[in-house]
Amino acid sequence: MSRYKNLLPAWLPPDRRAEAELTLARILAGENLLVETDDLLCLHSHHSPELGQLAGLICGSLRASPEVRGAVLRHALISGKMHSPLAIWPRRDVLAWLELASPLTLMDDAERATLAALPDPVEAWRGGRGVTPRQSAAGLSWTLERQLPQGCGARLLRRL
Repeated sequence: MSRYKNLLPAWLPPDRRAEAELTLARILAGENLLVETDDLLCLHSHHSPELGQLAGLICGSLRASPEVRGAVLRHALISGKMHSPLAIWPRRDVLAWLELASPLTLMDDAERATLAALPDPVEAWRGGRGVTPRQSAAGLSWTLERQLPQGCGARLLRRL
């Protein structure tokens, strides 16, 4: 019996299961198999709890490459329709995995092109009302368009 039996879909025929198990073992041993990693993750439905378990196993592996970690996290973060498959893991674990992941495999081609086209340094804007600038800076919503937070601030002032 395979040690990864519960992490792979039950419907896999024996030959595909053996191939998937070998791929998973190679990924966990540190091989940088990006296409194979994506194929392995795509075996699962985005609602499958096994997807979250598989992502955690790979990302928590000491030998997983930063590129593979990034690809796994990207897949898990964008595949959940109602929730992230990573929600079964403590936030501190997911944040630690993100720190170890390659930023380039956390992005798709369009996102990498956008990143490459940004000026250095990047000016980003965030609006905030009723909080200190430091509290506002800690927020998650940022924009590269200065007019957006200014427009939001003007609308809020009109309501007061």
